[in-house]
Amino acid sequence: MNLFSKKEGCCCNNILNEQIKKMEKYEDSNLIILGNDYNKCKKLEENTKEALIELNLTKDIKIDSINDPSLIAMYEIINTPGLVIQSKVVSTGTILDKDKIIKLIEKYYKK
Repeated sequence: MNLFSKKEGCCCNNILNEQIKKMEKYEDSNLIILGNDYNKCKKLEENTKEALIELNLTKDIKIDSINDPSLIAMYEIINTPGLVIQSKVVSTGTILDKDKIIKLIEKYYKK
C-alpha cells in the first residue's frame, strides 16, 4: 500500500497557472476596473474616461476591465466595482466621481 507516495501533479497548480496566464494580459495596464456588475462598472468606466479627458491623458493611459471572478479574487477585494491604478487597488465597493478619480490619477502619475 502506497499511502504516502508522492502524487504526480496537482490540479491546484494548473488552475493557478491558468489564472496567471490570464493576468499577464493586464500586466501593462495603467487602469483596471474590477467587477461583474455591468451598470456599476460601466458608470465607473465613464467617470474614469471623463477624468482622463479632463487631464488630457486619453492617449497615454489605457483602461481595461476584468469581470472574471477568479481574476478579481487575485486582487483580494470583496466589493466591486474596484479601481486599480498602476497595479494598486485604490478603490473598492463604490463608484468614484470624476473629481476623485482625477485626484487618484494625479497621485499615482506624478509628472
